[in-house]
Amino acid sequence: MRRKEYNKILKESFGLLSDYLKNLKKERGYTIADLNANKDNVKSLIRSQYCEEVMNHYGKEKGMDYFHEMISRGDKMLVTYKFEDEE
Repeated sequence: MRRKEYNKILKESFGLLSDYLKNLKKERGYTIADLNANKDNVKSLIRSQYCEEVMNHYGKEKGMDYFHEMISRGDKMLVTYKFEDEE
């Protein structure tokens, strides 16, 4: 393969990747690069989403009790997230 062909393929694949990342950012509000660059901001975003889910599940009063109990025990809030690749 010639260098020109190789460079052309590289540019096309980077273009596709950047389009995918732009779409991902529109859809979710953050990308993997954002996770690495702004870890604290994204962690707080994910925690607030988690907090919202707990509140919706338990109700506001029981949800707050749940968090206060966790904090008083000294438990750390472990938040996990996964990325689903489009096929």
